Amino acid sequence: MRSLLRSDGAAFVGEGTVGGLRLALPGLLFASPRGSPPLELPPGAARLEERDPSGGMRRALRLAQGTEALDLQFAVATPEVAGGEEALLEMAPRVVGARTPLSASAQAQLRQGAYDLVVWLNARAAWTDSERFVREAIELREVAGPAPMIWAPRVATPGRLSELYALGLDLLDSTEGLFAMADGAFLSADAEGLEEAVGEGRTLVERGKALAGDYLSELALVRRYARAGRLRELVEARLVPEPKRGEVLRYFDGIGGPFQEAHTPIVGSGTRPYTTKEALRRPEVERFRRRLLTRYRPPPSKRTLLLVPCSMTKPYANSPSHRRIAHAIEGVPGGMGIHWGSVTSPLGIVPRELESFYPARNYDIPVTGSWDEDERGWVREALGHLQRSGSYEHTVVHLPREEYRWLEDLLPPEKVPWTVEGGSTTSGASLAHLASALHAAHASGVRGPPGGPLARVREELRSIAQFQFGAPMADRLFEDGVRLMGRPWFQHLFSPAKEDLATWREEVGLWRLTVPGARKVLAEARGSRVQVRPGVELRGDLFAPGVLEADPELRIGDDVILVRNGEVLGVGEARVPGPWMGRLPRGLVVKVRHRAHGEGRAGATDASEPAPADAPRTAG
Repeated sequence: MRSLLRSDGAAFVGEGTVGGLRLALPGLLFASPRGSPPLELPPGAARLEERDPSGGMRRALRLAQGTEALDLQFAVATPEVAGGEEALLEMAPRVVGARTPLSASAQAQLRQGAYDLVVWLNARAAWTDSERFVREAIELREVAGPAPMIWAPRVATPGRLSELYALGLDLLDSTEGLFAMADGAFLSADAEGLEEAVGEGRTLVERGKALAGDYLSELALVRRYARAGRLRELVEARLVPEPKRGEVLRYFDGIGGPFQEAHTPIVGSGTRPYTTKEALRRPEVERFRRRLLTRYRPPPSKRTLLLVPCSMTKPYANSPSHRRIAHAIEGVPGGMGIHWGSVTSPLGIVPRELESFYPARNYDIPVTGSWDEDERGWVREALGHLQRSGSYEHTVVHLPREEYRWLEDLLPPEKVPWTVEGGSTTSGASLAHLASALHAAHASGVRGPPGGPLARVREELRSIAQFQFGAPMADRLFEDGVRLMGRPWFQHLFSPAKEDLATWREEVGLWRLTVPGARKVLAEARGSRVQVRPGVELRGDLFAPGVLEADPELRIGDDVILVRNGEVLGVGEARVPGPWMGRLPRGLVVKVRHRAHGEGRAGATDASEPAPADAPRTAG
């Protein structure tokens, strides 16, 4: 059974228990050549030993940790290679072996059982087909749920660890490394694939110790990246020595895209490098592009679309180049009707009010001025959406024409002014041309919404809410004459009765609801609700045993409305994905921010409290 400290995508950082073993996750089982002395392992690690089976056509393994041991026995049959229709194999108390693809009976057993460890018996056979391996790894995790550990035997070399853990596997072993070592392979992830005689002058025991050191070093690095929420960066860095890993990642980004997105936080911190082609398809990037097309609508009073290049500084509005442009057009009448859109890879176009959303605020890419077909497609798709859904009367293009000629069919220069001269967006000539084009566009005046500048700000903040929550919930939040109060970087939303409904902070980019705000939007809050189990008193944060069910659309960092019998109990921030909330046996699931009047103040449902045996699954 897994106990969560934190997650990074589908990778689980914490502890796993099975029998008397307490394993640090992500974890590794260390095999060693027969006859060699036991390896000295760090706390939380375990040894993998071959044992003599009790009968023919059977295999026996032992997982050993100090004085504790777990013996596993299972039948060896043809389905280990080919897959089969049999049910799960009982290997030890609360330990089962599964062969994929899972039969209907195996799926039913996995969903209904309470297992600590699931052994993927034919993982190595599945590894020979990258698409199959990805599909079946995802199937195994989705069917088993977040509670049990999954062990994939004999697939891991040191350089594969990060990718295998990112797929949602918990336990790997060093057996494959031993076989590769016997063939003379050099497996250190930092110098993998180099032609070196690793066995020369060393005994088998010495080579085994060196191999264990390679695994331990890479495992420590994996854990560091996972704790920082940046395991994907290590996965991409380990692709080069083995094309097979590139295959697996491409299938994971393709057929595994929805699975990845469900486990990817909605928030992030720091600057994230998006250096490789694979980085441009990370799940948070795909989600941003999709939400722009499906949720976002430009503020109705924005009458002129201004397209500008992105900048290294994030948010773009704080960059020297964007500040120079803003200064140059300060005197344009109706300036608040100008809608800035920053053209960028990999996000396409980022409207100004979305610049603080993750990953728009966090990404960094290599800039060469050369755009491939995918990158061009993302920009063109976003531009088409803005043109169709916005109320623009004019478009002004402040982009270097030589670099962006591939947009001319959508923005013909004979109809749309291109204002950059000499390739520099901040030269005096370019800025003067831009100001002139905007003055001409606004010469006849720009209509604004009733209510003046504050009404425009309200529209922008409503567009942010639509991008975050979806239109029905956002529209309900902003109905009934709501009022704003605050600074440009920190806004409060109030009802006409002066109830505080929600707050928005520029450094996060997200709206955070209050209890009155949650009550107002509850009927439209599909994707934001967690049902609290009857009898659980909400005294502090909400832990897994207190969850009855949760909307599966919830992501880590999302705003959560805590509900019981149709009544709002509180609001908070999701700490695990919605699909996990009703299936985890323990752990923090919602960091509670506000509780409804009358709810307790001290204590919380204890994370160590066992989940009730009849705990329902996550809401579908």
